[in-house]
Amino acid sequence: MQPDAPPPESSAAATRCFRCGASFGCGAGTDACWCTGLPPIDPARLAALPAETRAALGLPPGAPPASCLCPTCLAAVSAGLTPPS
Repeated sequence: MQPDAPPPESSAAATRCFRCGASFGCGAGTDACWCTGLPPIDPARLAALPAETRAALGLPPGAPPASCLCPTCLAAVSAGLTPPS
């Protein structure tokens, strides 16, 4: 292995969270992404939220970009979208 090559187990692509700006590994398109352990969030659902709800969830205004949320933000937004039981 070359010294500057990523470790073989690291197949997640580096990306930046559109909610908080943190850098994280996005495994979309891989066999095992960390996000599969959380409820999926439809980007169309996020785009359709009223501005007040988006603000309460800490989401920027406008349509969500075609990028991922980091683990912390995905968990927080998912929890915020889940009705209390």
